[in-house]
Amino acid sequence: YQRRVHGGLMFSRKINKRTLESFLQPLDPFEDPKVHLEQYQTPPDIAAELFFLVSMQLGPEEFEGQRVADFGCGTGIFSLASAALGAEAVHAFDVDTDCLAIAARNVEESGMTAVELIQTDLLVWTPPPSEKPFDTVVMNPPFGAQETETNNGIDAKFIEKAVESCSGNVYVLLNGKSRVRIMKNCEKKGYECDLMVKDIEFPVPKIFKFHKQKTANIKCDFFRISDAK
Repeated sequence: YQRRVHGGLMFSRKINKRTLESFLQPLDPFEDPKVHLEQYQTPPDIAAELFFLVSMQLGPEEFEGQRVADFGCGTGIFSLASAALGAEAVHAFDVDTDCLAIAARNVEESGMTAVELIQTDLLVWTPPPSEKPFDTVVMNPPFGAQETETNNGIDAKFIEKAVESCSGNVYVLLNGKSRVRIMKNCEKKGYECDLMVKDIEFPVPKIFKFHKQKTANIKCDFFRISDAK
């Protein structure tokens, strides 16, 4: 069920959700998560579910042969899922050098040579003015739960940056509490906004001092967003 293409391992169109989840399962998680960056590991089953859903509903061409960007890539789970589904090139951005080191290890061990890791602050990064460099953007950005000057509304800022740089669809996993705000903001910006999955149970383990429960489930939403202009 697998073949070589674009210099790395790619699964065929017959890939199922279980196969994709099994591929993502061995990836190394964050070693020392940073609270100000809201670094929470996306579970492989959730990532596989969402990427498989996109491939089934909108077709494998959302990833296959496409230029994909992963904004706030963390340890690389969305990047590697995109590569496994046949992306020609995956540009994985993150501001944190520590998590990029883990992502680099995950990329190397997976054999997915289509993934390029880029250290940059997306809040100040500017896409080329003459063209939109990416066909698809995937991301699980900071939710803005840490109410600091930097993090306030950071999810909407990531979305705006993604739409500016993407000629196709932006797929984003967000805190369900932000649903109304995000949809209103998309309407204001003139974006098409499709709530593909709502109330996903995202497990957050007790990793920071302010966490009171051993594991808390945060309800998250998965959106498809694009520029309607």
